[in-house]
Amino acid sequence: MSVAQQGLPFRIVVGGLRPGGGDPWNEQFQDFLKHHWAEVNERSGQPFGYTLFERETFNYDTEPSCRAVIVARKMDPAQEHHFFELVQHYFYVRSEDPTEAEFYRPICKELGLDYEQFVRLYNSQEVRDITQAEFAMNRQWGVRGYPTVLYRKADNLYLIARGYATFEQMQGQIDQFVIVESNPEIL
Repeated sequence: MSVAQQGLPFRIVVGGLRPGGGDPWNEQFQDFLKHHWAEVNERSGQPFGYTLFERETFNYDTEPSCRAVIVARKMDPAQEHHFFELVQHYFYVRSEDPTEAEFYRPICKELGLDYEQFVRLYNSQEVRDITQAEFAMNRQWGVRGYPTVLYRKADNLYLIARGYATFEQMQGQIDQFVIVESNPEIL
């Protein structure tokens, strides 16, 4: 039986693609983003909206959205993945600003999360600290690009994918680890 048939638990560990932002919102940076987004769309089918580039200013700071995912996890772990997907949709497709707490109001409403509680947690030092700890854990693990998928077995981490990979590619990598572990003579 493959890992996919058995089911494989996973969790999101936020890494902070651009924590703090600070890149100048100029034509060069915008062209870089447009090119990268077009590549992601071509490979994965992820849709993008481009009205973000009509803004006069924008700080591409990913720390707030990472912090928001942690808040969603604390409030309702079962909603974390869906919350993450909605954040990506509201930013990448709708071109809304995830650095503003108000950005998360419709997402909380859709998922039945209390927005006032969300804002309290979002602004708390505790959640800021958890966010920074996850960023540090990613660095400690050697993660430098996103998405990165790691497989953990006991205290060992195995790289499954760095950058875009299909489900089948990742499943094949995980199945290989399971086969090797269950048949130690296969190396």
